[in-house]
Amino acid sequence: MIVSYRLNLSASIANATILEELAAALPEAEIRRLDGLYPDSRIDIQSEQESLLKADVIVWQFPFFWYSLPGPMKLWLDEVFIHGFAHGSTAKLGGKKLILSFTTGALYAPEGLFGHRVEDYLLPLETTARLCKL
Repeated sequence: MIVSYRLNLSASIANATILEELAAALPEAEIRRLDGLYPDSRIDIQSEQESLLKADVIVWQFPFFWYSLPGPMKLWLDEVFIHGFAHGSTAKLGGKKLILSFTTGALYAPEGLFGHRVEDYLLPLETTARLCKL
């Protein structure tokens, strides 16, 4: 399962290329484009959880936006990765692999404009993966 959020995929050569190459290389992969599935931001939580349960590998493909996930993808995470499903004593996602695949529009380096490496901004996502035993 690949979860993708695109701000404007038609204007993003990098994100479009990644998803196109992935679809060509892994035609059996389920690619779920959140903006197309939920343009009104009303996420079908059950459908998303069922897709996650079927997946061996979960890939989050997204443009790195304001040092994190784009808003709709964060909403997806908030609504789908709930206690009892994604974490907690009855969690169901443990053992699955999570891959973060993202694009940035800037160079992240300690000596650069942002003063940090991009990895420094990934701590919340790494903590999410750890909590969910991904």
